Amino acid sequence: MRLEDFTTMVDIPQDAQTMYVEQCSTTIESTGRGQWNGSNEMIDNILIDCVSKFNLLTGNSVYFANAGYNSPIGRGGVIFEKTEIDYEADDTHFVYRCAVMLRTNVSLNRNRSNSNANQANDRGEAIRRILNDSRAADYGIRTGTVGFEVTMKGCFDTVPFDATPRTDSGMGVDFNANWYSLSLSNLRHGPRSPFSVAVRGEVFSLFSEKHGVMGSMTIKKLTSETGFSLLTEQDMSEARAFTVSHEEYTGWIPPMGAPVISHEGTTKFRVHKTGETDRSLKGSTLIDKTIDRRCHFNGEVNFLVHGSRYYLDDGEYFFAPEPEVLQSMSVYQYDNWLLGLSEQITMTRVQSRVGFLNNFSSTSETVRSTNITPKTIQSGSPDDDSPVFTGRANTGRLK
Repeated sequence: MRLEDFTTMVDIPQDAQTMYVEQCSTTIESTGRGQWNGSNEMIDNILIDCVSKFNLLTGNSVYFANAGYNSPIGRGGVIFEKTEIDYEADDTHFVYRCAVMLRTNVSLNRNRSNSNANQANDRGEAIRRILNDSRAADYGIRTGTVGFEVTMKGCFDTVPFDATPRTDSGMGVDFNANWYSLSLSNLRHGPRSPFSVAVRGEVFSLFSEKHGVMGSMTIKKLTSETGFSLLTEQDMSEARAFTVSHEEYTGWIPPMGAPVISHEGTTKFRVHKTGETDRSLKGSTLIDKTIDRRCHFNGEVNFLVHGSRYYLDDGEYFFAPEPEVLQSMSVYQYDNWLLGLSEQITMTRVQSRVGFLNNFSSTSETVRSTNITPKTIQSGSPDDDSPVFTGRANTGRLK
């Protein structure tokens, strides 16, 4: 995530019609006759876990957690509404703090006369009415917690972040005026978080797939809606402790000119010639012919993939996916990709040298090689008893 991605996310104007809605499921379950035997701290920790999974950087979002029957946080779960925001950022680091307050997750039944949902004609109006009813509800978590103050600190990298809302199952954005009841579960959609999160004691570490640990998240319980504290210079100083520890190693990718082969089949790939070779590698698969992610052919080769046949001269080659895919690959991802490609390719050698025989059958095409080991012919001596060709019989051989 870059500075421009950060500012684009946090500065989204408040608008119920385009508001992001994120959902998290809790693990709260009732026991016995609907009685919850967990401690207050356990309930708060479950809610904190939900908060850590949300993309809190989005400036126009509301969040909610599902619960269950006889749950201590209410059968309908809770809404986390962002009420305060403060942040600082420069070209390399950022600090972001927000307050998320707990609200009742109401479900407005359209068939009940006392429900204002009958007046909601679009998605934005539905969200506004749900939030208004949620704020007005007489509700409180038994632990005394009314919300959480969340602080995120970290550094930027050079990888662009796509804040496009998710389109996976259950994240629809359409409004259906004929729904039996309205709730945030009907209206949810939102962008993915730029970070993954891992718990380390009371601190949540922010991870990037490419660079590892990029920052931290701390979550503090609030017992009053006025308990929010603004950021200080110390917060930004602490954020500078996080740096991009390393750039992804790309030295394994050679300079590539125009490909000598471009395959557009089921598995798209390109073949680039990177030089000549004097290596002779045994084997009949692409992986057998590969060292340090370079394929070495010491003779002319045919290979068949997805019904297409290609021909390569002897030399050193680099097999690669499409350029945009290659640039986002780690070296380990490339190795797995090449292994999968090797399993799809059938290789045969073009016979242009003495000593190689072709054997064709109706079911397969194989190549057999005849290896001839030369033996030095030495001159013999009458006094030597050795197994060599001589000009005279060796009488020592007959016993």
